[in-house]
Amino acid sequence: MGLGMIKGLGIDLLDRRRIDKAIQKYNDRFASRILSKKEFLLYKESSNQVRYLSNCYCVKEAVSKALGTGIGKMLRFNDMSILRDEKGAPHVEFSQSVEKFLSKREIHSCHISLSDEEPYVTAVAILL
Repeated sequence: MGLGMIKGLGIDLLDRRRIDKAIQKYNDRFASRILSKKEFLLYKESSNQVRYLSNCYCVKEAVSKALGTGIGKMLRFNDMSILRDEKGAPHVEFSQSVEKFLSKREIHSCHISLSDEEPYVTAVAILL
């Protein structure tokens, strides 16, 4: 089965200590700026909030690079939700406005890979 043509590729590397400092300085305000409502609930329940937020942040940066937009007016952090399937694999859910943007560009799927090794997190996003 063919995967189709790659329409975007993005990668990000993050030092978790940056996120830890932001959480210490801004508390939930920082997390609420980065996370969707679904993610924020999971973040509050997480036993390792720094890891959770770092992973979400890193994936969102990789996706924004794959889209070629970066984070800004076209795409906000909370336009994406990084969720886990029943096996624990991460996947992205997009807001309706981003779904329209993807559809116009004939992007049908976003595949992500995430790896973390204290204190670093890395993510790759491929758009098909």
